[in-house]
Amino acid sequence: MHIRALMNRRPVVTDTAIYQDACFVEAQKALGILSPADHRRYMAAYQKIGEKIPTPDLVVYLRASPNELERRIRARSRTMETAVPRPYLAALVRAQEQWVRAHARRIPILTIRTAGLNFAEDEKARRLLIRKIQGALKKKGFR
Repeated sequence: MHIRALMNRRPVVTDTAIYQDACFVEAQKALGILSPADHRRYMAAYQKIGEKIPTPDLVVYLRASPNELERRIRARSRTMETAVPRPYLAALVRAQEQWVRAHARRIPILTIRTAGLNFAEDEKARRLLIRKIQGALKKKGFR
């Protein structure tokens, strides 16, 4: 099924994945990894793609501090992640927070602080997440 067809079903709940890509790019720009010219090209393409994506009924933002992100990276022990530098994680968190502030009026965003929560391994944490999402949808008139 195409994304557009899925997005036309209601309610549409997404995490920040669709939008977060630009946050990774902003973090790379902030650290000088990405040139201003490459940043402009990327953002132009990103905006064109973004115009075609319908607005979801709810975006779930799982907020985590750089310390929490480092802890999770260590716990996963994925080789490709272990070399991610702390300044990049801090820049990424800043970019995500900026994105949330910039879009909160246009897109309904449910922010969940994830410190101490492990959705992958803890059923209680998953149930909490589901209850929060259901509560946010109920406030918007969805059952």
